[in-house]
Amino acid sequence: MVAIAEYDKELNVIIIEKANIMADKIYVEGFRSFLPHQKAPDFVLGELVISIDEFKNFINNNQNLLSEYKGKKQLKAQVLKGINGTLNFVVNDFKPQPKEPTHPVMQGSASSLDDGESPLPF
Repeated sequence: MVAIAEYDKELNVIIIEKANIMADKIYVEGFRSFLPHQKAPDFVLGELVISIDEFKNFINNNQNLLSEYKGKKQLKAQVLKGINGTLNFVVNDFKPQPKEPTHPVMQGSASSLDDGESPLPF
């Protein structure tokens, strides 16, 4: 799928219609962000509109992008600042690699240490 991202100068918004797989980024469908109104207070970062049907369709067609937390499915997304200041929502599909043990594993059984000739004085 390819995204069609349009910048509407009158509304001052970028509209993303389809999932975009460019430069390994997958934009979440159905999310539109708007810059804050000129008279909005400083703490207002913008506005988000979620088109439920588009978002449901995106989730249904991209089950492989979902992760699980406490037995519930979820979609992780990063919020990125766009060129014109609006927010973009990109799927976070990072999966950490399993870590190799940093400490050597003890070999042998604990009973082999108890041979009656312990080098410890107690």
